[in-house]
Amino acid sequence: MSRRLVGLCLAGALVPGALLAAECGWLVTAELDRLLPDQAPWSVLTGGEVGSCQFLSRSGGPPSIFGANQMVRESAAAAAELVQGLRAETEKSYQVATEPALGEQGFVYWPGGDAEAGDRSIWYVGHRGSVAALGSLTLQHAVTADERAAGVELIQAALAVADDETALAAASDCPWLDAGALAPMLPGGGVTQQTFGENSCLAQDAAGAVVMVSVQEAIPALVARRGGGCTWEAVPTLGEDAALGYSCSEGNPRATLRMVVGDRLIEYNLVPGAEPTEAQRRALVDMAQRVRQGRLAATH
Repeated sequence: MSRRLVGLCLAGALVPGALLAAECGWLVTAELDRLLPDQAPWSVLTGGEVGSCQFLSRSGGPPSIFGANQMVRESAAAAAELVQGLRAETEKSYQVATEPALGEQGFVYWPGGDAEAGDRSIWYVGHRGSVAALGSLTLQHAVTADERAAGVELIQAALAVADDETALAAASDCPWLDAGALAPMLPGGGVTQQTFGENSCLAQDAAGAVVMVSVQEAIPALVARRGGGCTWEAVPTLGEDAALGYSCSEGNPRATLRMVVGDRLIEYNLVPGAEPTEAQRRALVDMAQRVRQGRLAATH
């Protein structure tokens, strides 16, 4: 796994603002109510059949949140290697403890100090079969030993998708990407797709270049946003609000493409590790046009 994508996972950058939440396909709220009764009732914040789910409790004070991302790799060995790589990165900034219940390479981590010192947040990383899962639990109070163990059970539910062939197939097929159009943008070969829930997914090549997709409600202020110190140009073939940004002065070298389809704002970020070429930018626009046409046709 590329260092670039490791950083995105640790930062939680793959879970953007959600649309109206669907149910979570791998965990029902009743399980959170059972395992974390002091914060019950829990509700779905971000759902979907596979990928990323987040749950929220506003019981009696500041919100408590549990969430997890599922990542499907090409093999069990690759999933274990991913987790091992995440641990190597995490140990640079956090306190880390091995958690065998989350796989041979599984671990938990927290901001610092003694594990019993009273942190309100704890993070979990595990693997099972070809699936890796990254999760977090933030409560209104310091996480107790029992609550930490409850989080392990919840992450095990996220990992159970490894035994569901239908869910695994869905996790590897992003509806906002066109597999046949990815090669010019991701020339490193071995391209894989990963869905992170109802509103986020990506494709990655063997060299670590990625195309990320986020889906949000098409709020006018979001649609009009042009940030990152980028050069922006209109893309009328993708609709009157569509725009392509590149040569950005902030963040990673990238090309950002934003378009509206129905009531959704679709944002693509091509992050190849160097400034995207004109040909790569053109390939991104061409793919988005194919996806947009398919989506619009499906509604008629």
